[in-house]
Amino acid sequence: MRRRPRPIESALWDHTISSTPLFSDLSDEESGRLRELSETLLSTKQVIVSDGPPAEPGEVVVLAATCSLPILELGTHWYRGWSTIVLFPD
Repeated sequence: MRRRPRPIESALWDHTISSTPLFSDLSDEESGRLRELSETLLSTKQVIVSDGPPAEPGEVVVLAATCSLPILELGTHWYRGWSTIVLFPD
């Protein structure tokens, strides 16, 4: 069964793209595809913090976009076979 992508609020996405230098050279089309990949990633992978408070929504979106950037031209099937992203403080 395929999960429905977890939507990222537009304001949060726009802030992520505009405030993270890694994404500054993306075209609007690339940014749109990156958002779709990030939403799919967030709906299929669990994000946990190893020791500390839960991650803030903005941190999770930056993480999802950063993880999705390497597969922007490849698709989410490249990330099959694992289900959890573990964040470690520091």
